[in-house]
Amino acid sequence: MKCKHIITNSQNTKKDFLKYYPKYPENKVSVSYLGVEIEEKETSLKNILPKDWKEKQYLIYFGAGINKSKNSKGALLAYVSFLKTLDKEKAPYFVIAGGKFEDKTKPEIKELYDIIEENNIQDKVIFTGFYEDKDKYSLLHNSFAFIHLSLAEGFGIAPIEAMRSKTPTILHRNPVYEELFSEVSVMVDGNNPEQVGCAIKEIYNNPEKYKKLVEKAYTLSHKYTWEQSAKITHEVFDSV
Repeated sequence: MKCKHIITNSQNTKKDFLKYYPKYPENKVSVSYLGVEIEEKETSLKNILPKDWKEKQYLIYFGAGINKSKNSKGALLAYVSFLKTLDKEKAPYFVIAGGKFEDKTKPEIKELYDIIEENNIQDKVIFTGFYEDKDKYSLLHNSFAFIHLSLAEGFGIAPIEAMRSKTPTILHRNPVYEELFSEVSVMVDGNNPEQVGCAIKEIYNNPEKYKKLVEKAYTLSHKYTWEQSAKITHEVFDSV
C-alpha cells in the first residue's frame, strides 16, 4: 500500500492486485507485458529426440513447472486420450521438455510416471531433461503442436515462444491466456482430457487448417519485446 507505483505483467494481474487491495489507487497501477527472445535458428535434435521423430512427429509440452497449477498431469492425460484414437505404434511422441521432471521422488513427478506406466506408454513419452537455449527454437518449431494447460499464470512466455516458432498452440482457458491469446490459439478446458485430446487430434490430422492461425500468432508474438517493456517501466520511473 505504500508503493508509489506498481507495475504488473498483465491486465489480469492488475485486476487481481486491485481485488485484494481495493483501496490502492488504480491510476498508480500500470501494465507492462514481458518480452520474449528466441533465436529463430534450427539446431540438431539427434541427441534429444528419438531417431524416428521426423517420421512419427511429436506433441510438445514446454516451459512447464511441477507445481499443480501448471497442470502437467492434465497435459499428459490429454495425450493419453488422444493416443487412444490412434494406432499406438505409429502415433506421435509426447515430448516433455526441461530438467524439472527428473526427480521421481517428488509426488508431482512420480504421479506422471505412474500414469505413463499404467497406460504402458513408456516408449511414447520422451523426457528431454535439461536442454540448451539454442535448442529451444528447434524443439518448438518441429513439433506438430504445443500444449500448455496451466490453470493460473501471470503472463505466458512459453506460449509466445511457441508462437514465435510457428507452432500451433493449445492453451487452457485461464484468464491470462484468454486476455493475450484467445484469437491466436486453440483454447480448451485443461481439466477435460477428452476435449483436449480431440483438439490435439484435430491439429494432428489437419495441419493445413491452422496455418493462418499460426501466422497470426507469429505476428502477435513480436508485440512482446523487452524494449517495449523497458519503455513502459522507464516512463513509470519518470512519473514517480
